[in-house]
Amino acid sequence: MSGPLYVPVLPVRPHAVAAVKDLVPWTRDHMAPLWTLSAMTAEDADELQQSVNKEVGRVAAVHKYTSAWLDVPYAALDESPYANLLPFYWSHTALRPVTAPDLPASHQALATHSAREGGNGLGIRIRLPGTWNDELAERTAALLDRTDPEARMDLLLDLQAVLPGRPDAGKEALRALDALVPSPRGVRSPRCPAVSRTASTDCWTGTGATPTARTGRRGTRYARAGGRMWGRSLRRLRDAPRPQSRPGGGRRRPVAVRAAPVHDGTRLSARQVLGREAG
Repeated sequence: MSGPLYVPVLPVRPHAVAAVKDLVPWTRDHMAPLWTLSAMTAEDADELQQSVNKEVGRVAAVHKYTSAWLDVPYAALDESPYANLLPFYWSHTALRPVTAPDLPASHQALATHSAREGGNGLGIRIRLPGTWNDELAERTAALLDRTDPEARMDLLLDLQAVLPGRPDAGKEALRALDALVPSPRGVRSPRCPAVSRTASTDCWTGTGATPTARTGRRGTRYARAGGRMWGRSLRRLRDAPRPQSRPGGGRRRPVAVRAAPVHDGTRLSARQVLGREAG
């Protein structure tokens, strides 16, 4: 299963769009940004619609031939102009819809519907600014239960700002993965009943510029060995052991493991992110 090598978290802003546009084709083809549209205001509905259409249209133009995620967490998707514009961009362009367990049901419903119409999948963004808690797993499982069992979904674990005062961020990410996806031995987590679904779900997680692992809920293939996953090279992640079966029987397809650094676009531009890794 192929996938992007980099997932930069970028704001929907002209400077970020220009940075991605100026990347060489090979680099741009191997990354899938997570774009976040900030809250927008205007004097009237028409002006707001023009502003949203301009900003999102600029991002969609950059991704004519490459995929990306578009997250609109601050907008009321059941109100104009978002109710008209977002379903179009999510279902008729390469921008994949994103929702979250803590967003309103109307937001989740529209994002899920757009993912079904577009056929590109649904991104589920879980923000983890601090310590992991089981309530997040329960809300995520409830959200997955309301989606199409056959739809493709991408789990986006967002650790947000990882500063020196947060030394255990990597451990919290591993705790989250253990709760949201199967364990390395293929044992289902009792805290996440959604792992029994048949949908293909991939996980993307990271702390700043640290390489991380991509895992799928359909299989038992993990790059982690002895609890040490963070900081491994791309090649070592790719060449990690691949168990062919899991205890207890049951058929599960193997999943891909890819290194996917997730970066905060407020601190590093896409050009800086990829330039650092390439160097």
